[in-house]
Amino acid sequence: MTPKLFLQAVENLVSSFEKNELAYLSVTQKNEHAIRDRIAFLLHRELQALNGYHVCREWRRTDLAILNNGSPALIVEAKAIYSFDAIHKKKSHPYDVYLENDAAKSFKLLAQYPESKECQVLLFLTATHIVGHVSEKYRHIFKYYKDLKKSETASVSDIQEQISQIIDYECISKGVWSAGHVFENEVKVLYWVFKPN
Repeated sequence: MTPKLFLQAVENLVSSFEKNELAYLSVTQKNEHAIRDRIAFLLHRELQALNGYHVCREWRRTDLAILNNGSPALIVEAKAIYSFDAIHKKKSHPYDVYLENDAAKSFKLLAQYPESKECQVLLFLTATHIVGHVSEKYRHIFKYYKDLKKSETASVSDIQEQISQIIDYECISKGVWSAGHVFENEVKVLYWVFKPN
């Protein structure tokens, strides 16, 4: 039940933000916490009527967890990148290694809860993509302005292809949110939900 609810929250995420809010949050800073926190609240609204279920952020150093009577029913680890991270992968920001480390940490944590045999671990990756030319006049506003310039010509399919080549885990859901327009740019946020082995 809980993985399905998480995937539904992911699909409905954009409609829970005000118009252009996700675009603004995504270009001015990494959106990992903004997205994680909104998904947590959407899940809380769904589960609050169910006795014993609670949605927790930063539970035992995990990004998001759904607990059933204090034991994990779902653990989600999230990472946010920009399109330039996917197109021009750097050794200084090995997001694939970060995801692997998060998966290992979560499985190690799960070993402490033998009653949680049905608990699943999911990895949630988002990539902010600014469509088109990023204007010089906004260089002080756009986080990572110089790096964003490097991926101006990338397409959504370029980014998706690059991620599929880098991440080996089973992808159980992926999509593209139209985050809105801000500072003369259209902003899209790509997402993937992976199920590690």
